Amino acid sequence: MYEVHLASWMRPVKDDEESLNSYQQITERLVPYVKEMGFTHVELMPVMEHPFDGSWGYQGTGYFAATSRFGTPEDFMAMVDAFQMFDDQMKELRESGMF
Repeated sequence: MYEVHLASWMRPVKDDEESLNSYQQITERLVPYVKEMGFTHVELMPVMEHPFDGSWGYQGTGYFAATSRFGTPEDFMAMVDAFQMFDDQMKELRESGMF
């Protein structure tokens, strides 16, 4: 299982803490990354809206709202769908005995 904090994972500008990937960029980079590394599951650290970046999302204010820091709700849904497709592919491999 790969646990990831979206705000700090592979920032676009490595030394700029204000620099964030969008949900689309995360999808394009993280899904292939976990595949390549051989992980079968991804755990997202809190993604709900929160007031203080330093809390890593553990001071949630919008428990049912994905943070807008990285994009729109639709972008978040597309990211989740991409991980679901990855999970389905892994399930097929496990069932076929290839993994």
